Amino acid sequence: MNCFSLTCCCPTDEYDTRILSLLHRMIKLEELTLDIINDKRTTFIDATQINDKILIHIPCLRKFTFHINTEVELHRLTHYSSNEDIQQTFINIGYQQV
Repeated sequence: MNCFSLTCCCPTDEYDTRILSLLHRMIKLEELTLDIINDKRTTFIDATQINDKILIHIPCLRKFTFHINTEVELHRLTHYSSNEDIQQTFINIGYQQV
């Protein structure tokens, strides 16, 4: 399989238990599109976690398109990482084109 697209609403820990394990088996994937909504998590899914938990496990990946919405309630405050925050993290990791 060269291309894979996934749209998912993960109400609990499905991202960690199911989606990541599925993606880890796709080592020859060249194009990946993820549209994921995470709710009721205790941690954010940020660019560092995307790199460490997804990208390094798919060495042939050439194109990665994503919209990952992670909602974490912190003392009744909700924090959203901006696109710029995520792009800057990828640049800091060493990706040339974001």
